[in-house]
Amino acid sequence: MSFNLIISGGHSGSFNMSADLFLLNKYKTADAFSADPTLRIYYFNPPALSLGFFQKDKNIDDKIIEKAKSKGFDVVSRPTGGRAVL
Repeated sequence: MSFNLIISGGHSGSFNMSADLFLLNKYKTADAFSADPTLRIYYFNPPALSLGFFQKDKNIDDKIIEKAKSKGFDVVSRPTGGRAVL
């Protein structure tokens, strides 16, 4: 089996989430059974608080978001579910 490997390095939270969404949409338009899987390795630069798709800002205490922003963290929403990831 073959797969695509993308090593992106460090980028802003919004860049990384946009890249994930682009890859997700590209995969959804392909024939899922013939498309090679993709592994993307990246990190946030500056650091980021990444919220799950269904979590949204409204489910997180505003004080936590403001504290993260005041410390220089990006706060972004992922195109996938799950809880906050720092």
